[in-house]
Amino acid sequence: MKKTLYVHIGTPKTGTTAIQLFCEANQEAFRKKGYDYPILPFKYRYVSLRRNGHFLAGSIWDEEGNRDVEKEKEALKLGYEMLEESFKTYDNVVLSDENLWNRTAYGKFEAWKSLKKFVDSHGWQLKIIVYLRRQDEMAVSWLKQQIQNGWNKYCKLEWETFIKNTKGLMLDYYSFLEKLGKVIGKENIIVRVFERDNFHGGRIEADFLDALGLELTKDYEVSDEKHNLTISCNACEIKRIINELPDHDRETLPFVRKVTEQYVGTNPSEEKSEWFSPEERKKFLEKYKDCNEKIAREFLHREDGRLFSDAMKESPKWQKNNPNMLWDVIRFFGEMNLLQQKEIEALRQENKNRMEEIRELKNADRELRRELKARIRDLEQTALLFRLRRKTRHLLGMDKTEENA
Repeated sequence: MKKTLYVHIGTPKTGTTAIQLFCEANQEAFRKKGYDYPILPFKYRYVSLRRNGHFLAGSIWDEEGNRDVEKEKEALKLGYEMLEESFKTYDNVVLSDENLWNRTAYGKFEAWKSLKKFVDSHGWQLKIIVYLRRQDEMAVSWLKQQIQNGWNKYCKLEWETFIKNTKGLMLDYYSFLEKLGKVIGKENIIVRVFERDNFHGGRIEADFLDALGLELTKDYEVSDEKHNLTISCNACEIKRIINELPDHDRETLPFVRKVTEQYVGTNPSEEKSEWFSPEERKKFLEKYKDCNEKIAREFLHREDGRLFSDAMKESPKWQKNNPNMLWDVIRFFGEMNLLQQKEIEALRQENKNRMEEIRELKNADRELRRELKARIRDLEQTALLFRLRRKTRHLLGMDKTEENA
């Protein structure tokens, strides 16, 4: 059987963080079954090391904000060499990075041709794993994540502006999968549907293992910790406005994101409206009906052409001046003040501890100085006594007596 390189390419907002954390935590369990999930040493801005497939199409920027193409080539070469090392020990290697979906759809598609050439040169086989989420849910969740992250060009976009032109987020799944299939073979694309109620084994980790040809057993460590909590439309609007502030930069970004995560985790909004109205949602999905049916038939062999559940949210359309907005603003900035106060208190305590350490060091220094001075006095007295004894012996002629003897 050929050795296999599995590349999990997202899509974004389909449980990729949970999958990557699971793979990272279970490296030894994977290796016992002949699979390797290597953690590679590449460092990319805003990219965790557990996203070990990022080097395939990741961008590297210099200090002036310009792309460093040569370093990107070096990283790709080194990544390929590390894959060769992994395959010397294991029959299967797994890479994962959700950015591969949009990055190669818009600008770096050549990365697949390069990877296919590399894999073929070693006689391995290449399998692509992709999770697809219904386009309306994907659009909403993806933009909320960009706003929550707060660092790219999408983080300041209002929903109505974004939904008119979703370029940057590949939602025509079939066109991209068809293009990808022409490079690596359609039979080598493993399509999974991101619907929590239909995961193999009832959870995303079991479903991903099934895509690899494995089963979730007691050999694996599974966490129930939730990641990337859903942010309400109100909280999202508050964060979007903060993103527009001129003094909000990389220095303040981590703190504001921490506040947002804290707020979302402890203060669920009472506002239950959605960016899509029910009518807008149906109209939006109609654009993707044909491409979704093709995926269902050609990749999943579903004769009915049904890719996703038809269940629709009937929540009203979100409005900026909704009754809960003022309450959410107060709670958001209240949470910010509380978190800031906690950090100030922590800094005060840290400063107090440092001052205590400094006092102890000063006391120790004074004690050492006293001890050193005492030793110097002893040495001086010893030296003086020695000189006096020599002088006395010389005056009494004892030196000559000893010489004559």
